Amino acid sequence: MANSTVTVSSGGDAHHHGHHAPAFANINELISGIAPFSGLILTITAVIFAVVRLYGVERLFLRYVYSAKVTKGLTEAQKRSFINHHMAAGSKIVLLAVCAYPLLSILSGHSTPHTHYAPGSVATLGDVLIVSSQIFTVMYIFELFYRDAISPISLAHHVGAIVIAQAAVAMSINFDHERDAVPEFLLCFIWGKRS
Repeated sequence: MANSTVTVSSGGDAHHHGHHAPAFANINELISGIAPFSGLILTITAVIFAVVRLYGVERLFLRYVYSAKVTKGLTEAQKRSFINHHMAAGSKIVLLAVCAYPLLSILSGHSTPHTHYAPGSVATLGDVLIVSSQIFTVMYIFELFYRDAISPISLAHHVGAIVIAQAAVAMSINFDHERDAVPEFLLCFIWGKRS
C-alpha cells in the first residue's frame, strides 16, 4: 500500500494526490473579533426574541394578519405552538437572508472571515456568522422554554444543536489550540441549515 502524504504549498493549498482541499479547510484564525462577546450577543438576541414575540407576533402579527376565527378557537398549547412556529420561521428567514452570502463566500474560497461584509462596513463576514450562530441558538432555546410540550426526540435534537453551535463558537475563540476550529464552525452552518 502506498504511503500518502499531505503537503502544503506556499499558496496555502493542501494537496493530496492532486486533489485540492477546500480553501476554508486551511483557515486557522479567530473567526471574529466579537466571538469572545458571544455570551452578550446571545443575551441581547434572547431579549430581542422576547420583544418580538410579545409586541410583534402576539400583539400585531396575529391580530392583523390572521382573522379572529383562526386564533380564537386555539387552546393555550396550540397558541404557543402557533406562535413558536412563526418565531422559528421568521428566524430562519432572517438567517437565510443574512447568513447565505458570508457562508458561501468563505466556503467557496472567495473570502475569509475577516473580509468586510460590505464595502465600507465595519462588520466582517465572521461577525455576521457569530451573530447568526447566536440567533440559531436562541431560536432553539426559545422553543425549549416556550412550548408546552416537546417530544424526547425533539428535545435531544434541540439540546444537541444548541451545544454544538456554542461549542463551535468556543472552539473558534481557542483556534490556536483547536486546529480545525474554523472549518468545524463553518460546517455547523451546513448542518444547521437542515434543522
